[in-house]
Amino acid sequence: MKKVLPNLQFLLVDDAEAIRQLIAGILKDAGVTKIPLQAANITEAKGRLSDAILKDQPVEFIISDWEMPGGTGLDFLQWVRSDFSRFKTIPFIMTTTVNEKDKIIGAIKTGADNYLIKPFEAEQLLSRVVFALKKRNSN
Repeated sequence: MKKVLPNLQFLLVDDAEAIRQLIAGILKDAGVTKIPLQAANITEAKGRLSDAILKDQPVEFIISDWEMPGGTGLDFLQWVRSDFSRFKTIPFIMTTTVNEKDKIIGAIKTGADNYLIKPFEAEQLLSRVVFALKKRNSN
């Protein structure tokens, strides 16, 4: 696959390691050479975000699952968007296995740039990443 994405630092949040690895592989095939940070739950994700800033290698894009033990992706999104000084402009895509219109609308209103229903194809993920980047760059 040709390079379609800029070389950003991604944070992948999903309790299923196989899903995190799948997304990481899609990103790599699309030209991302930075190894994505990964977290299996919200607590780990918050730590990865904070550590990345301390190392002066901030996260530039978040892809998070909705359903995880210890808190939902929506909880994480709310936390990310509440810290305007550090995380306001990070594009955020929510993934979910549930196609519930109310949940999706709620996530968008909370600050998600897009959503993706599992299972998904590589092209679907990449198109949403590109859309989110364009959306954030136009603001």
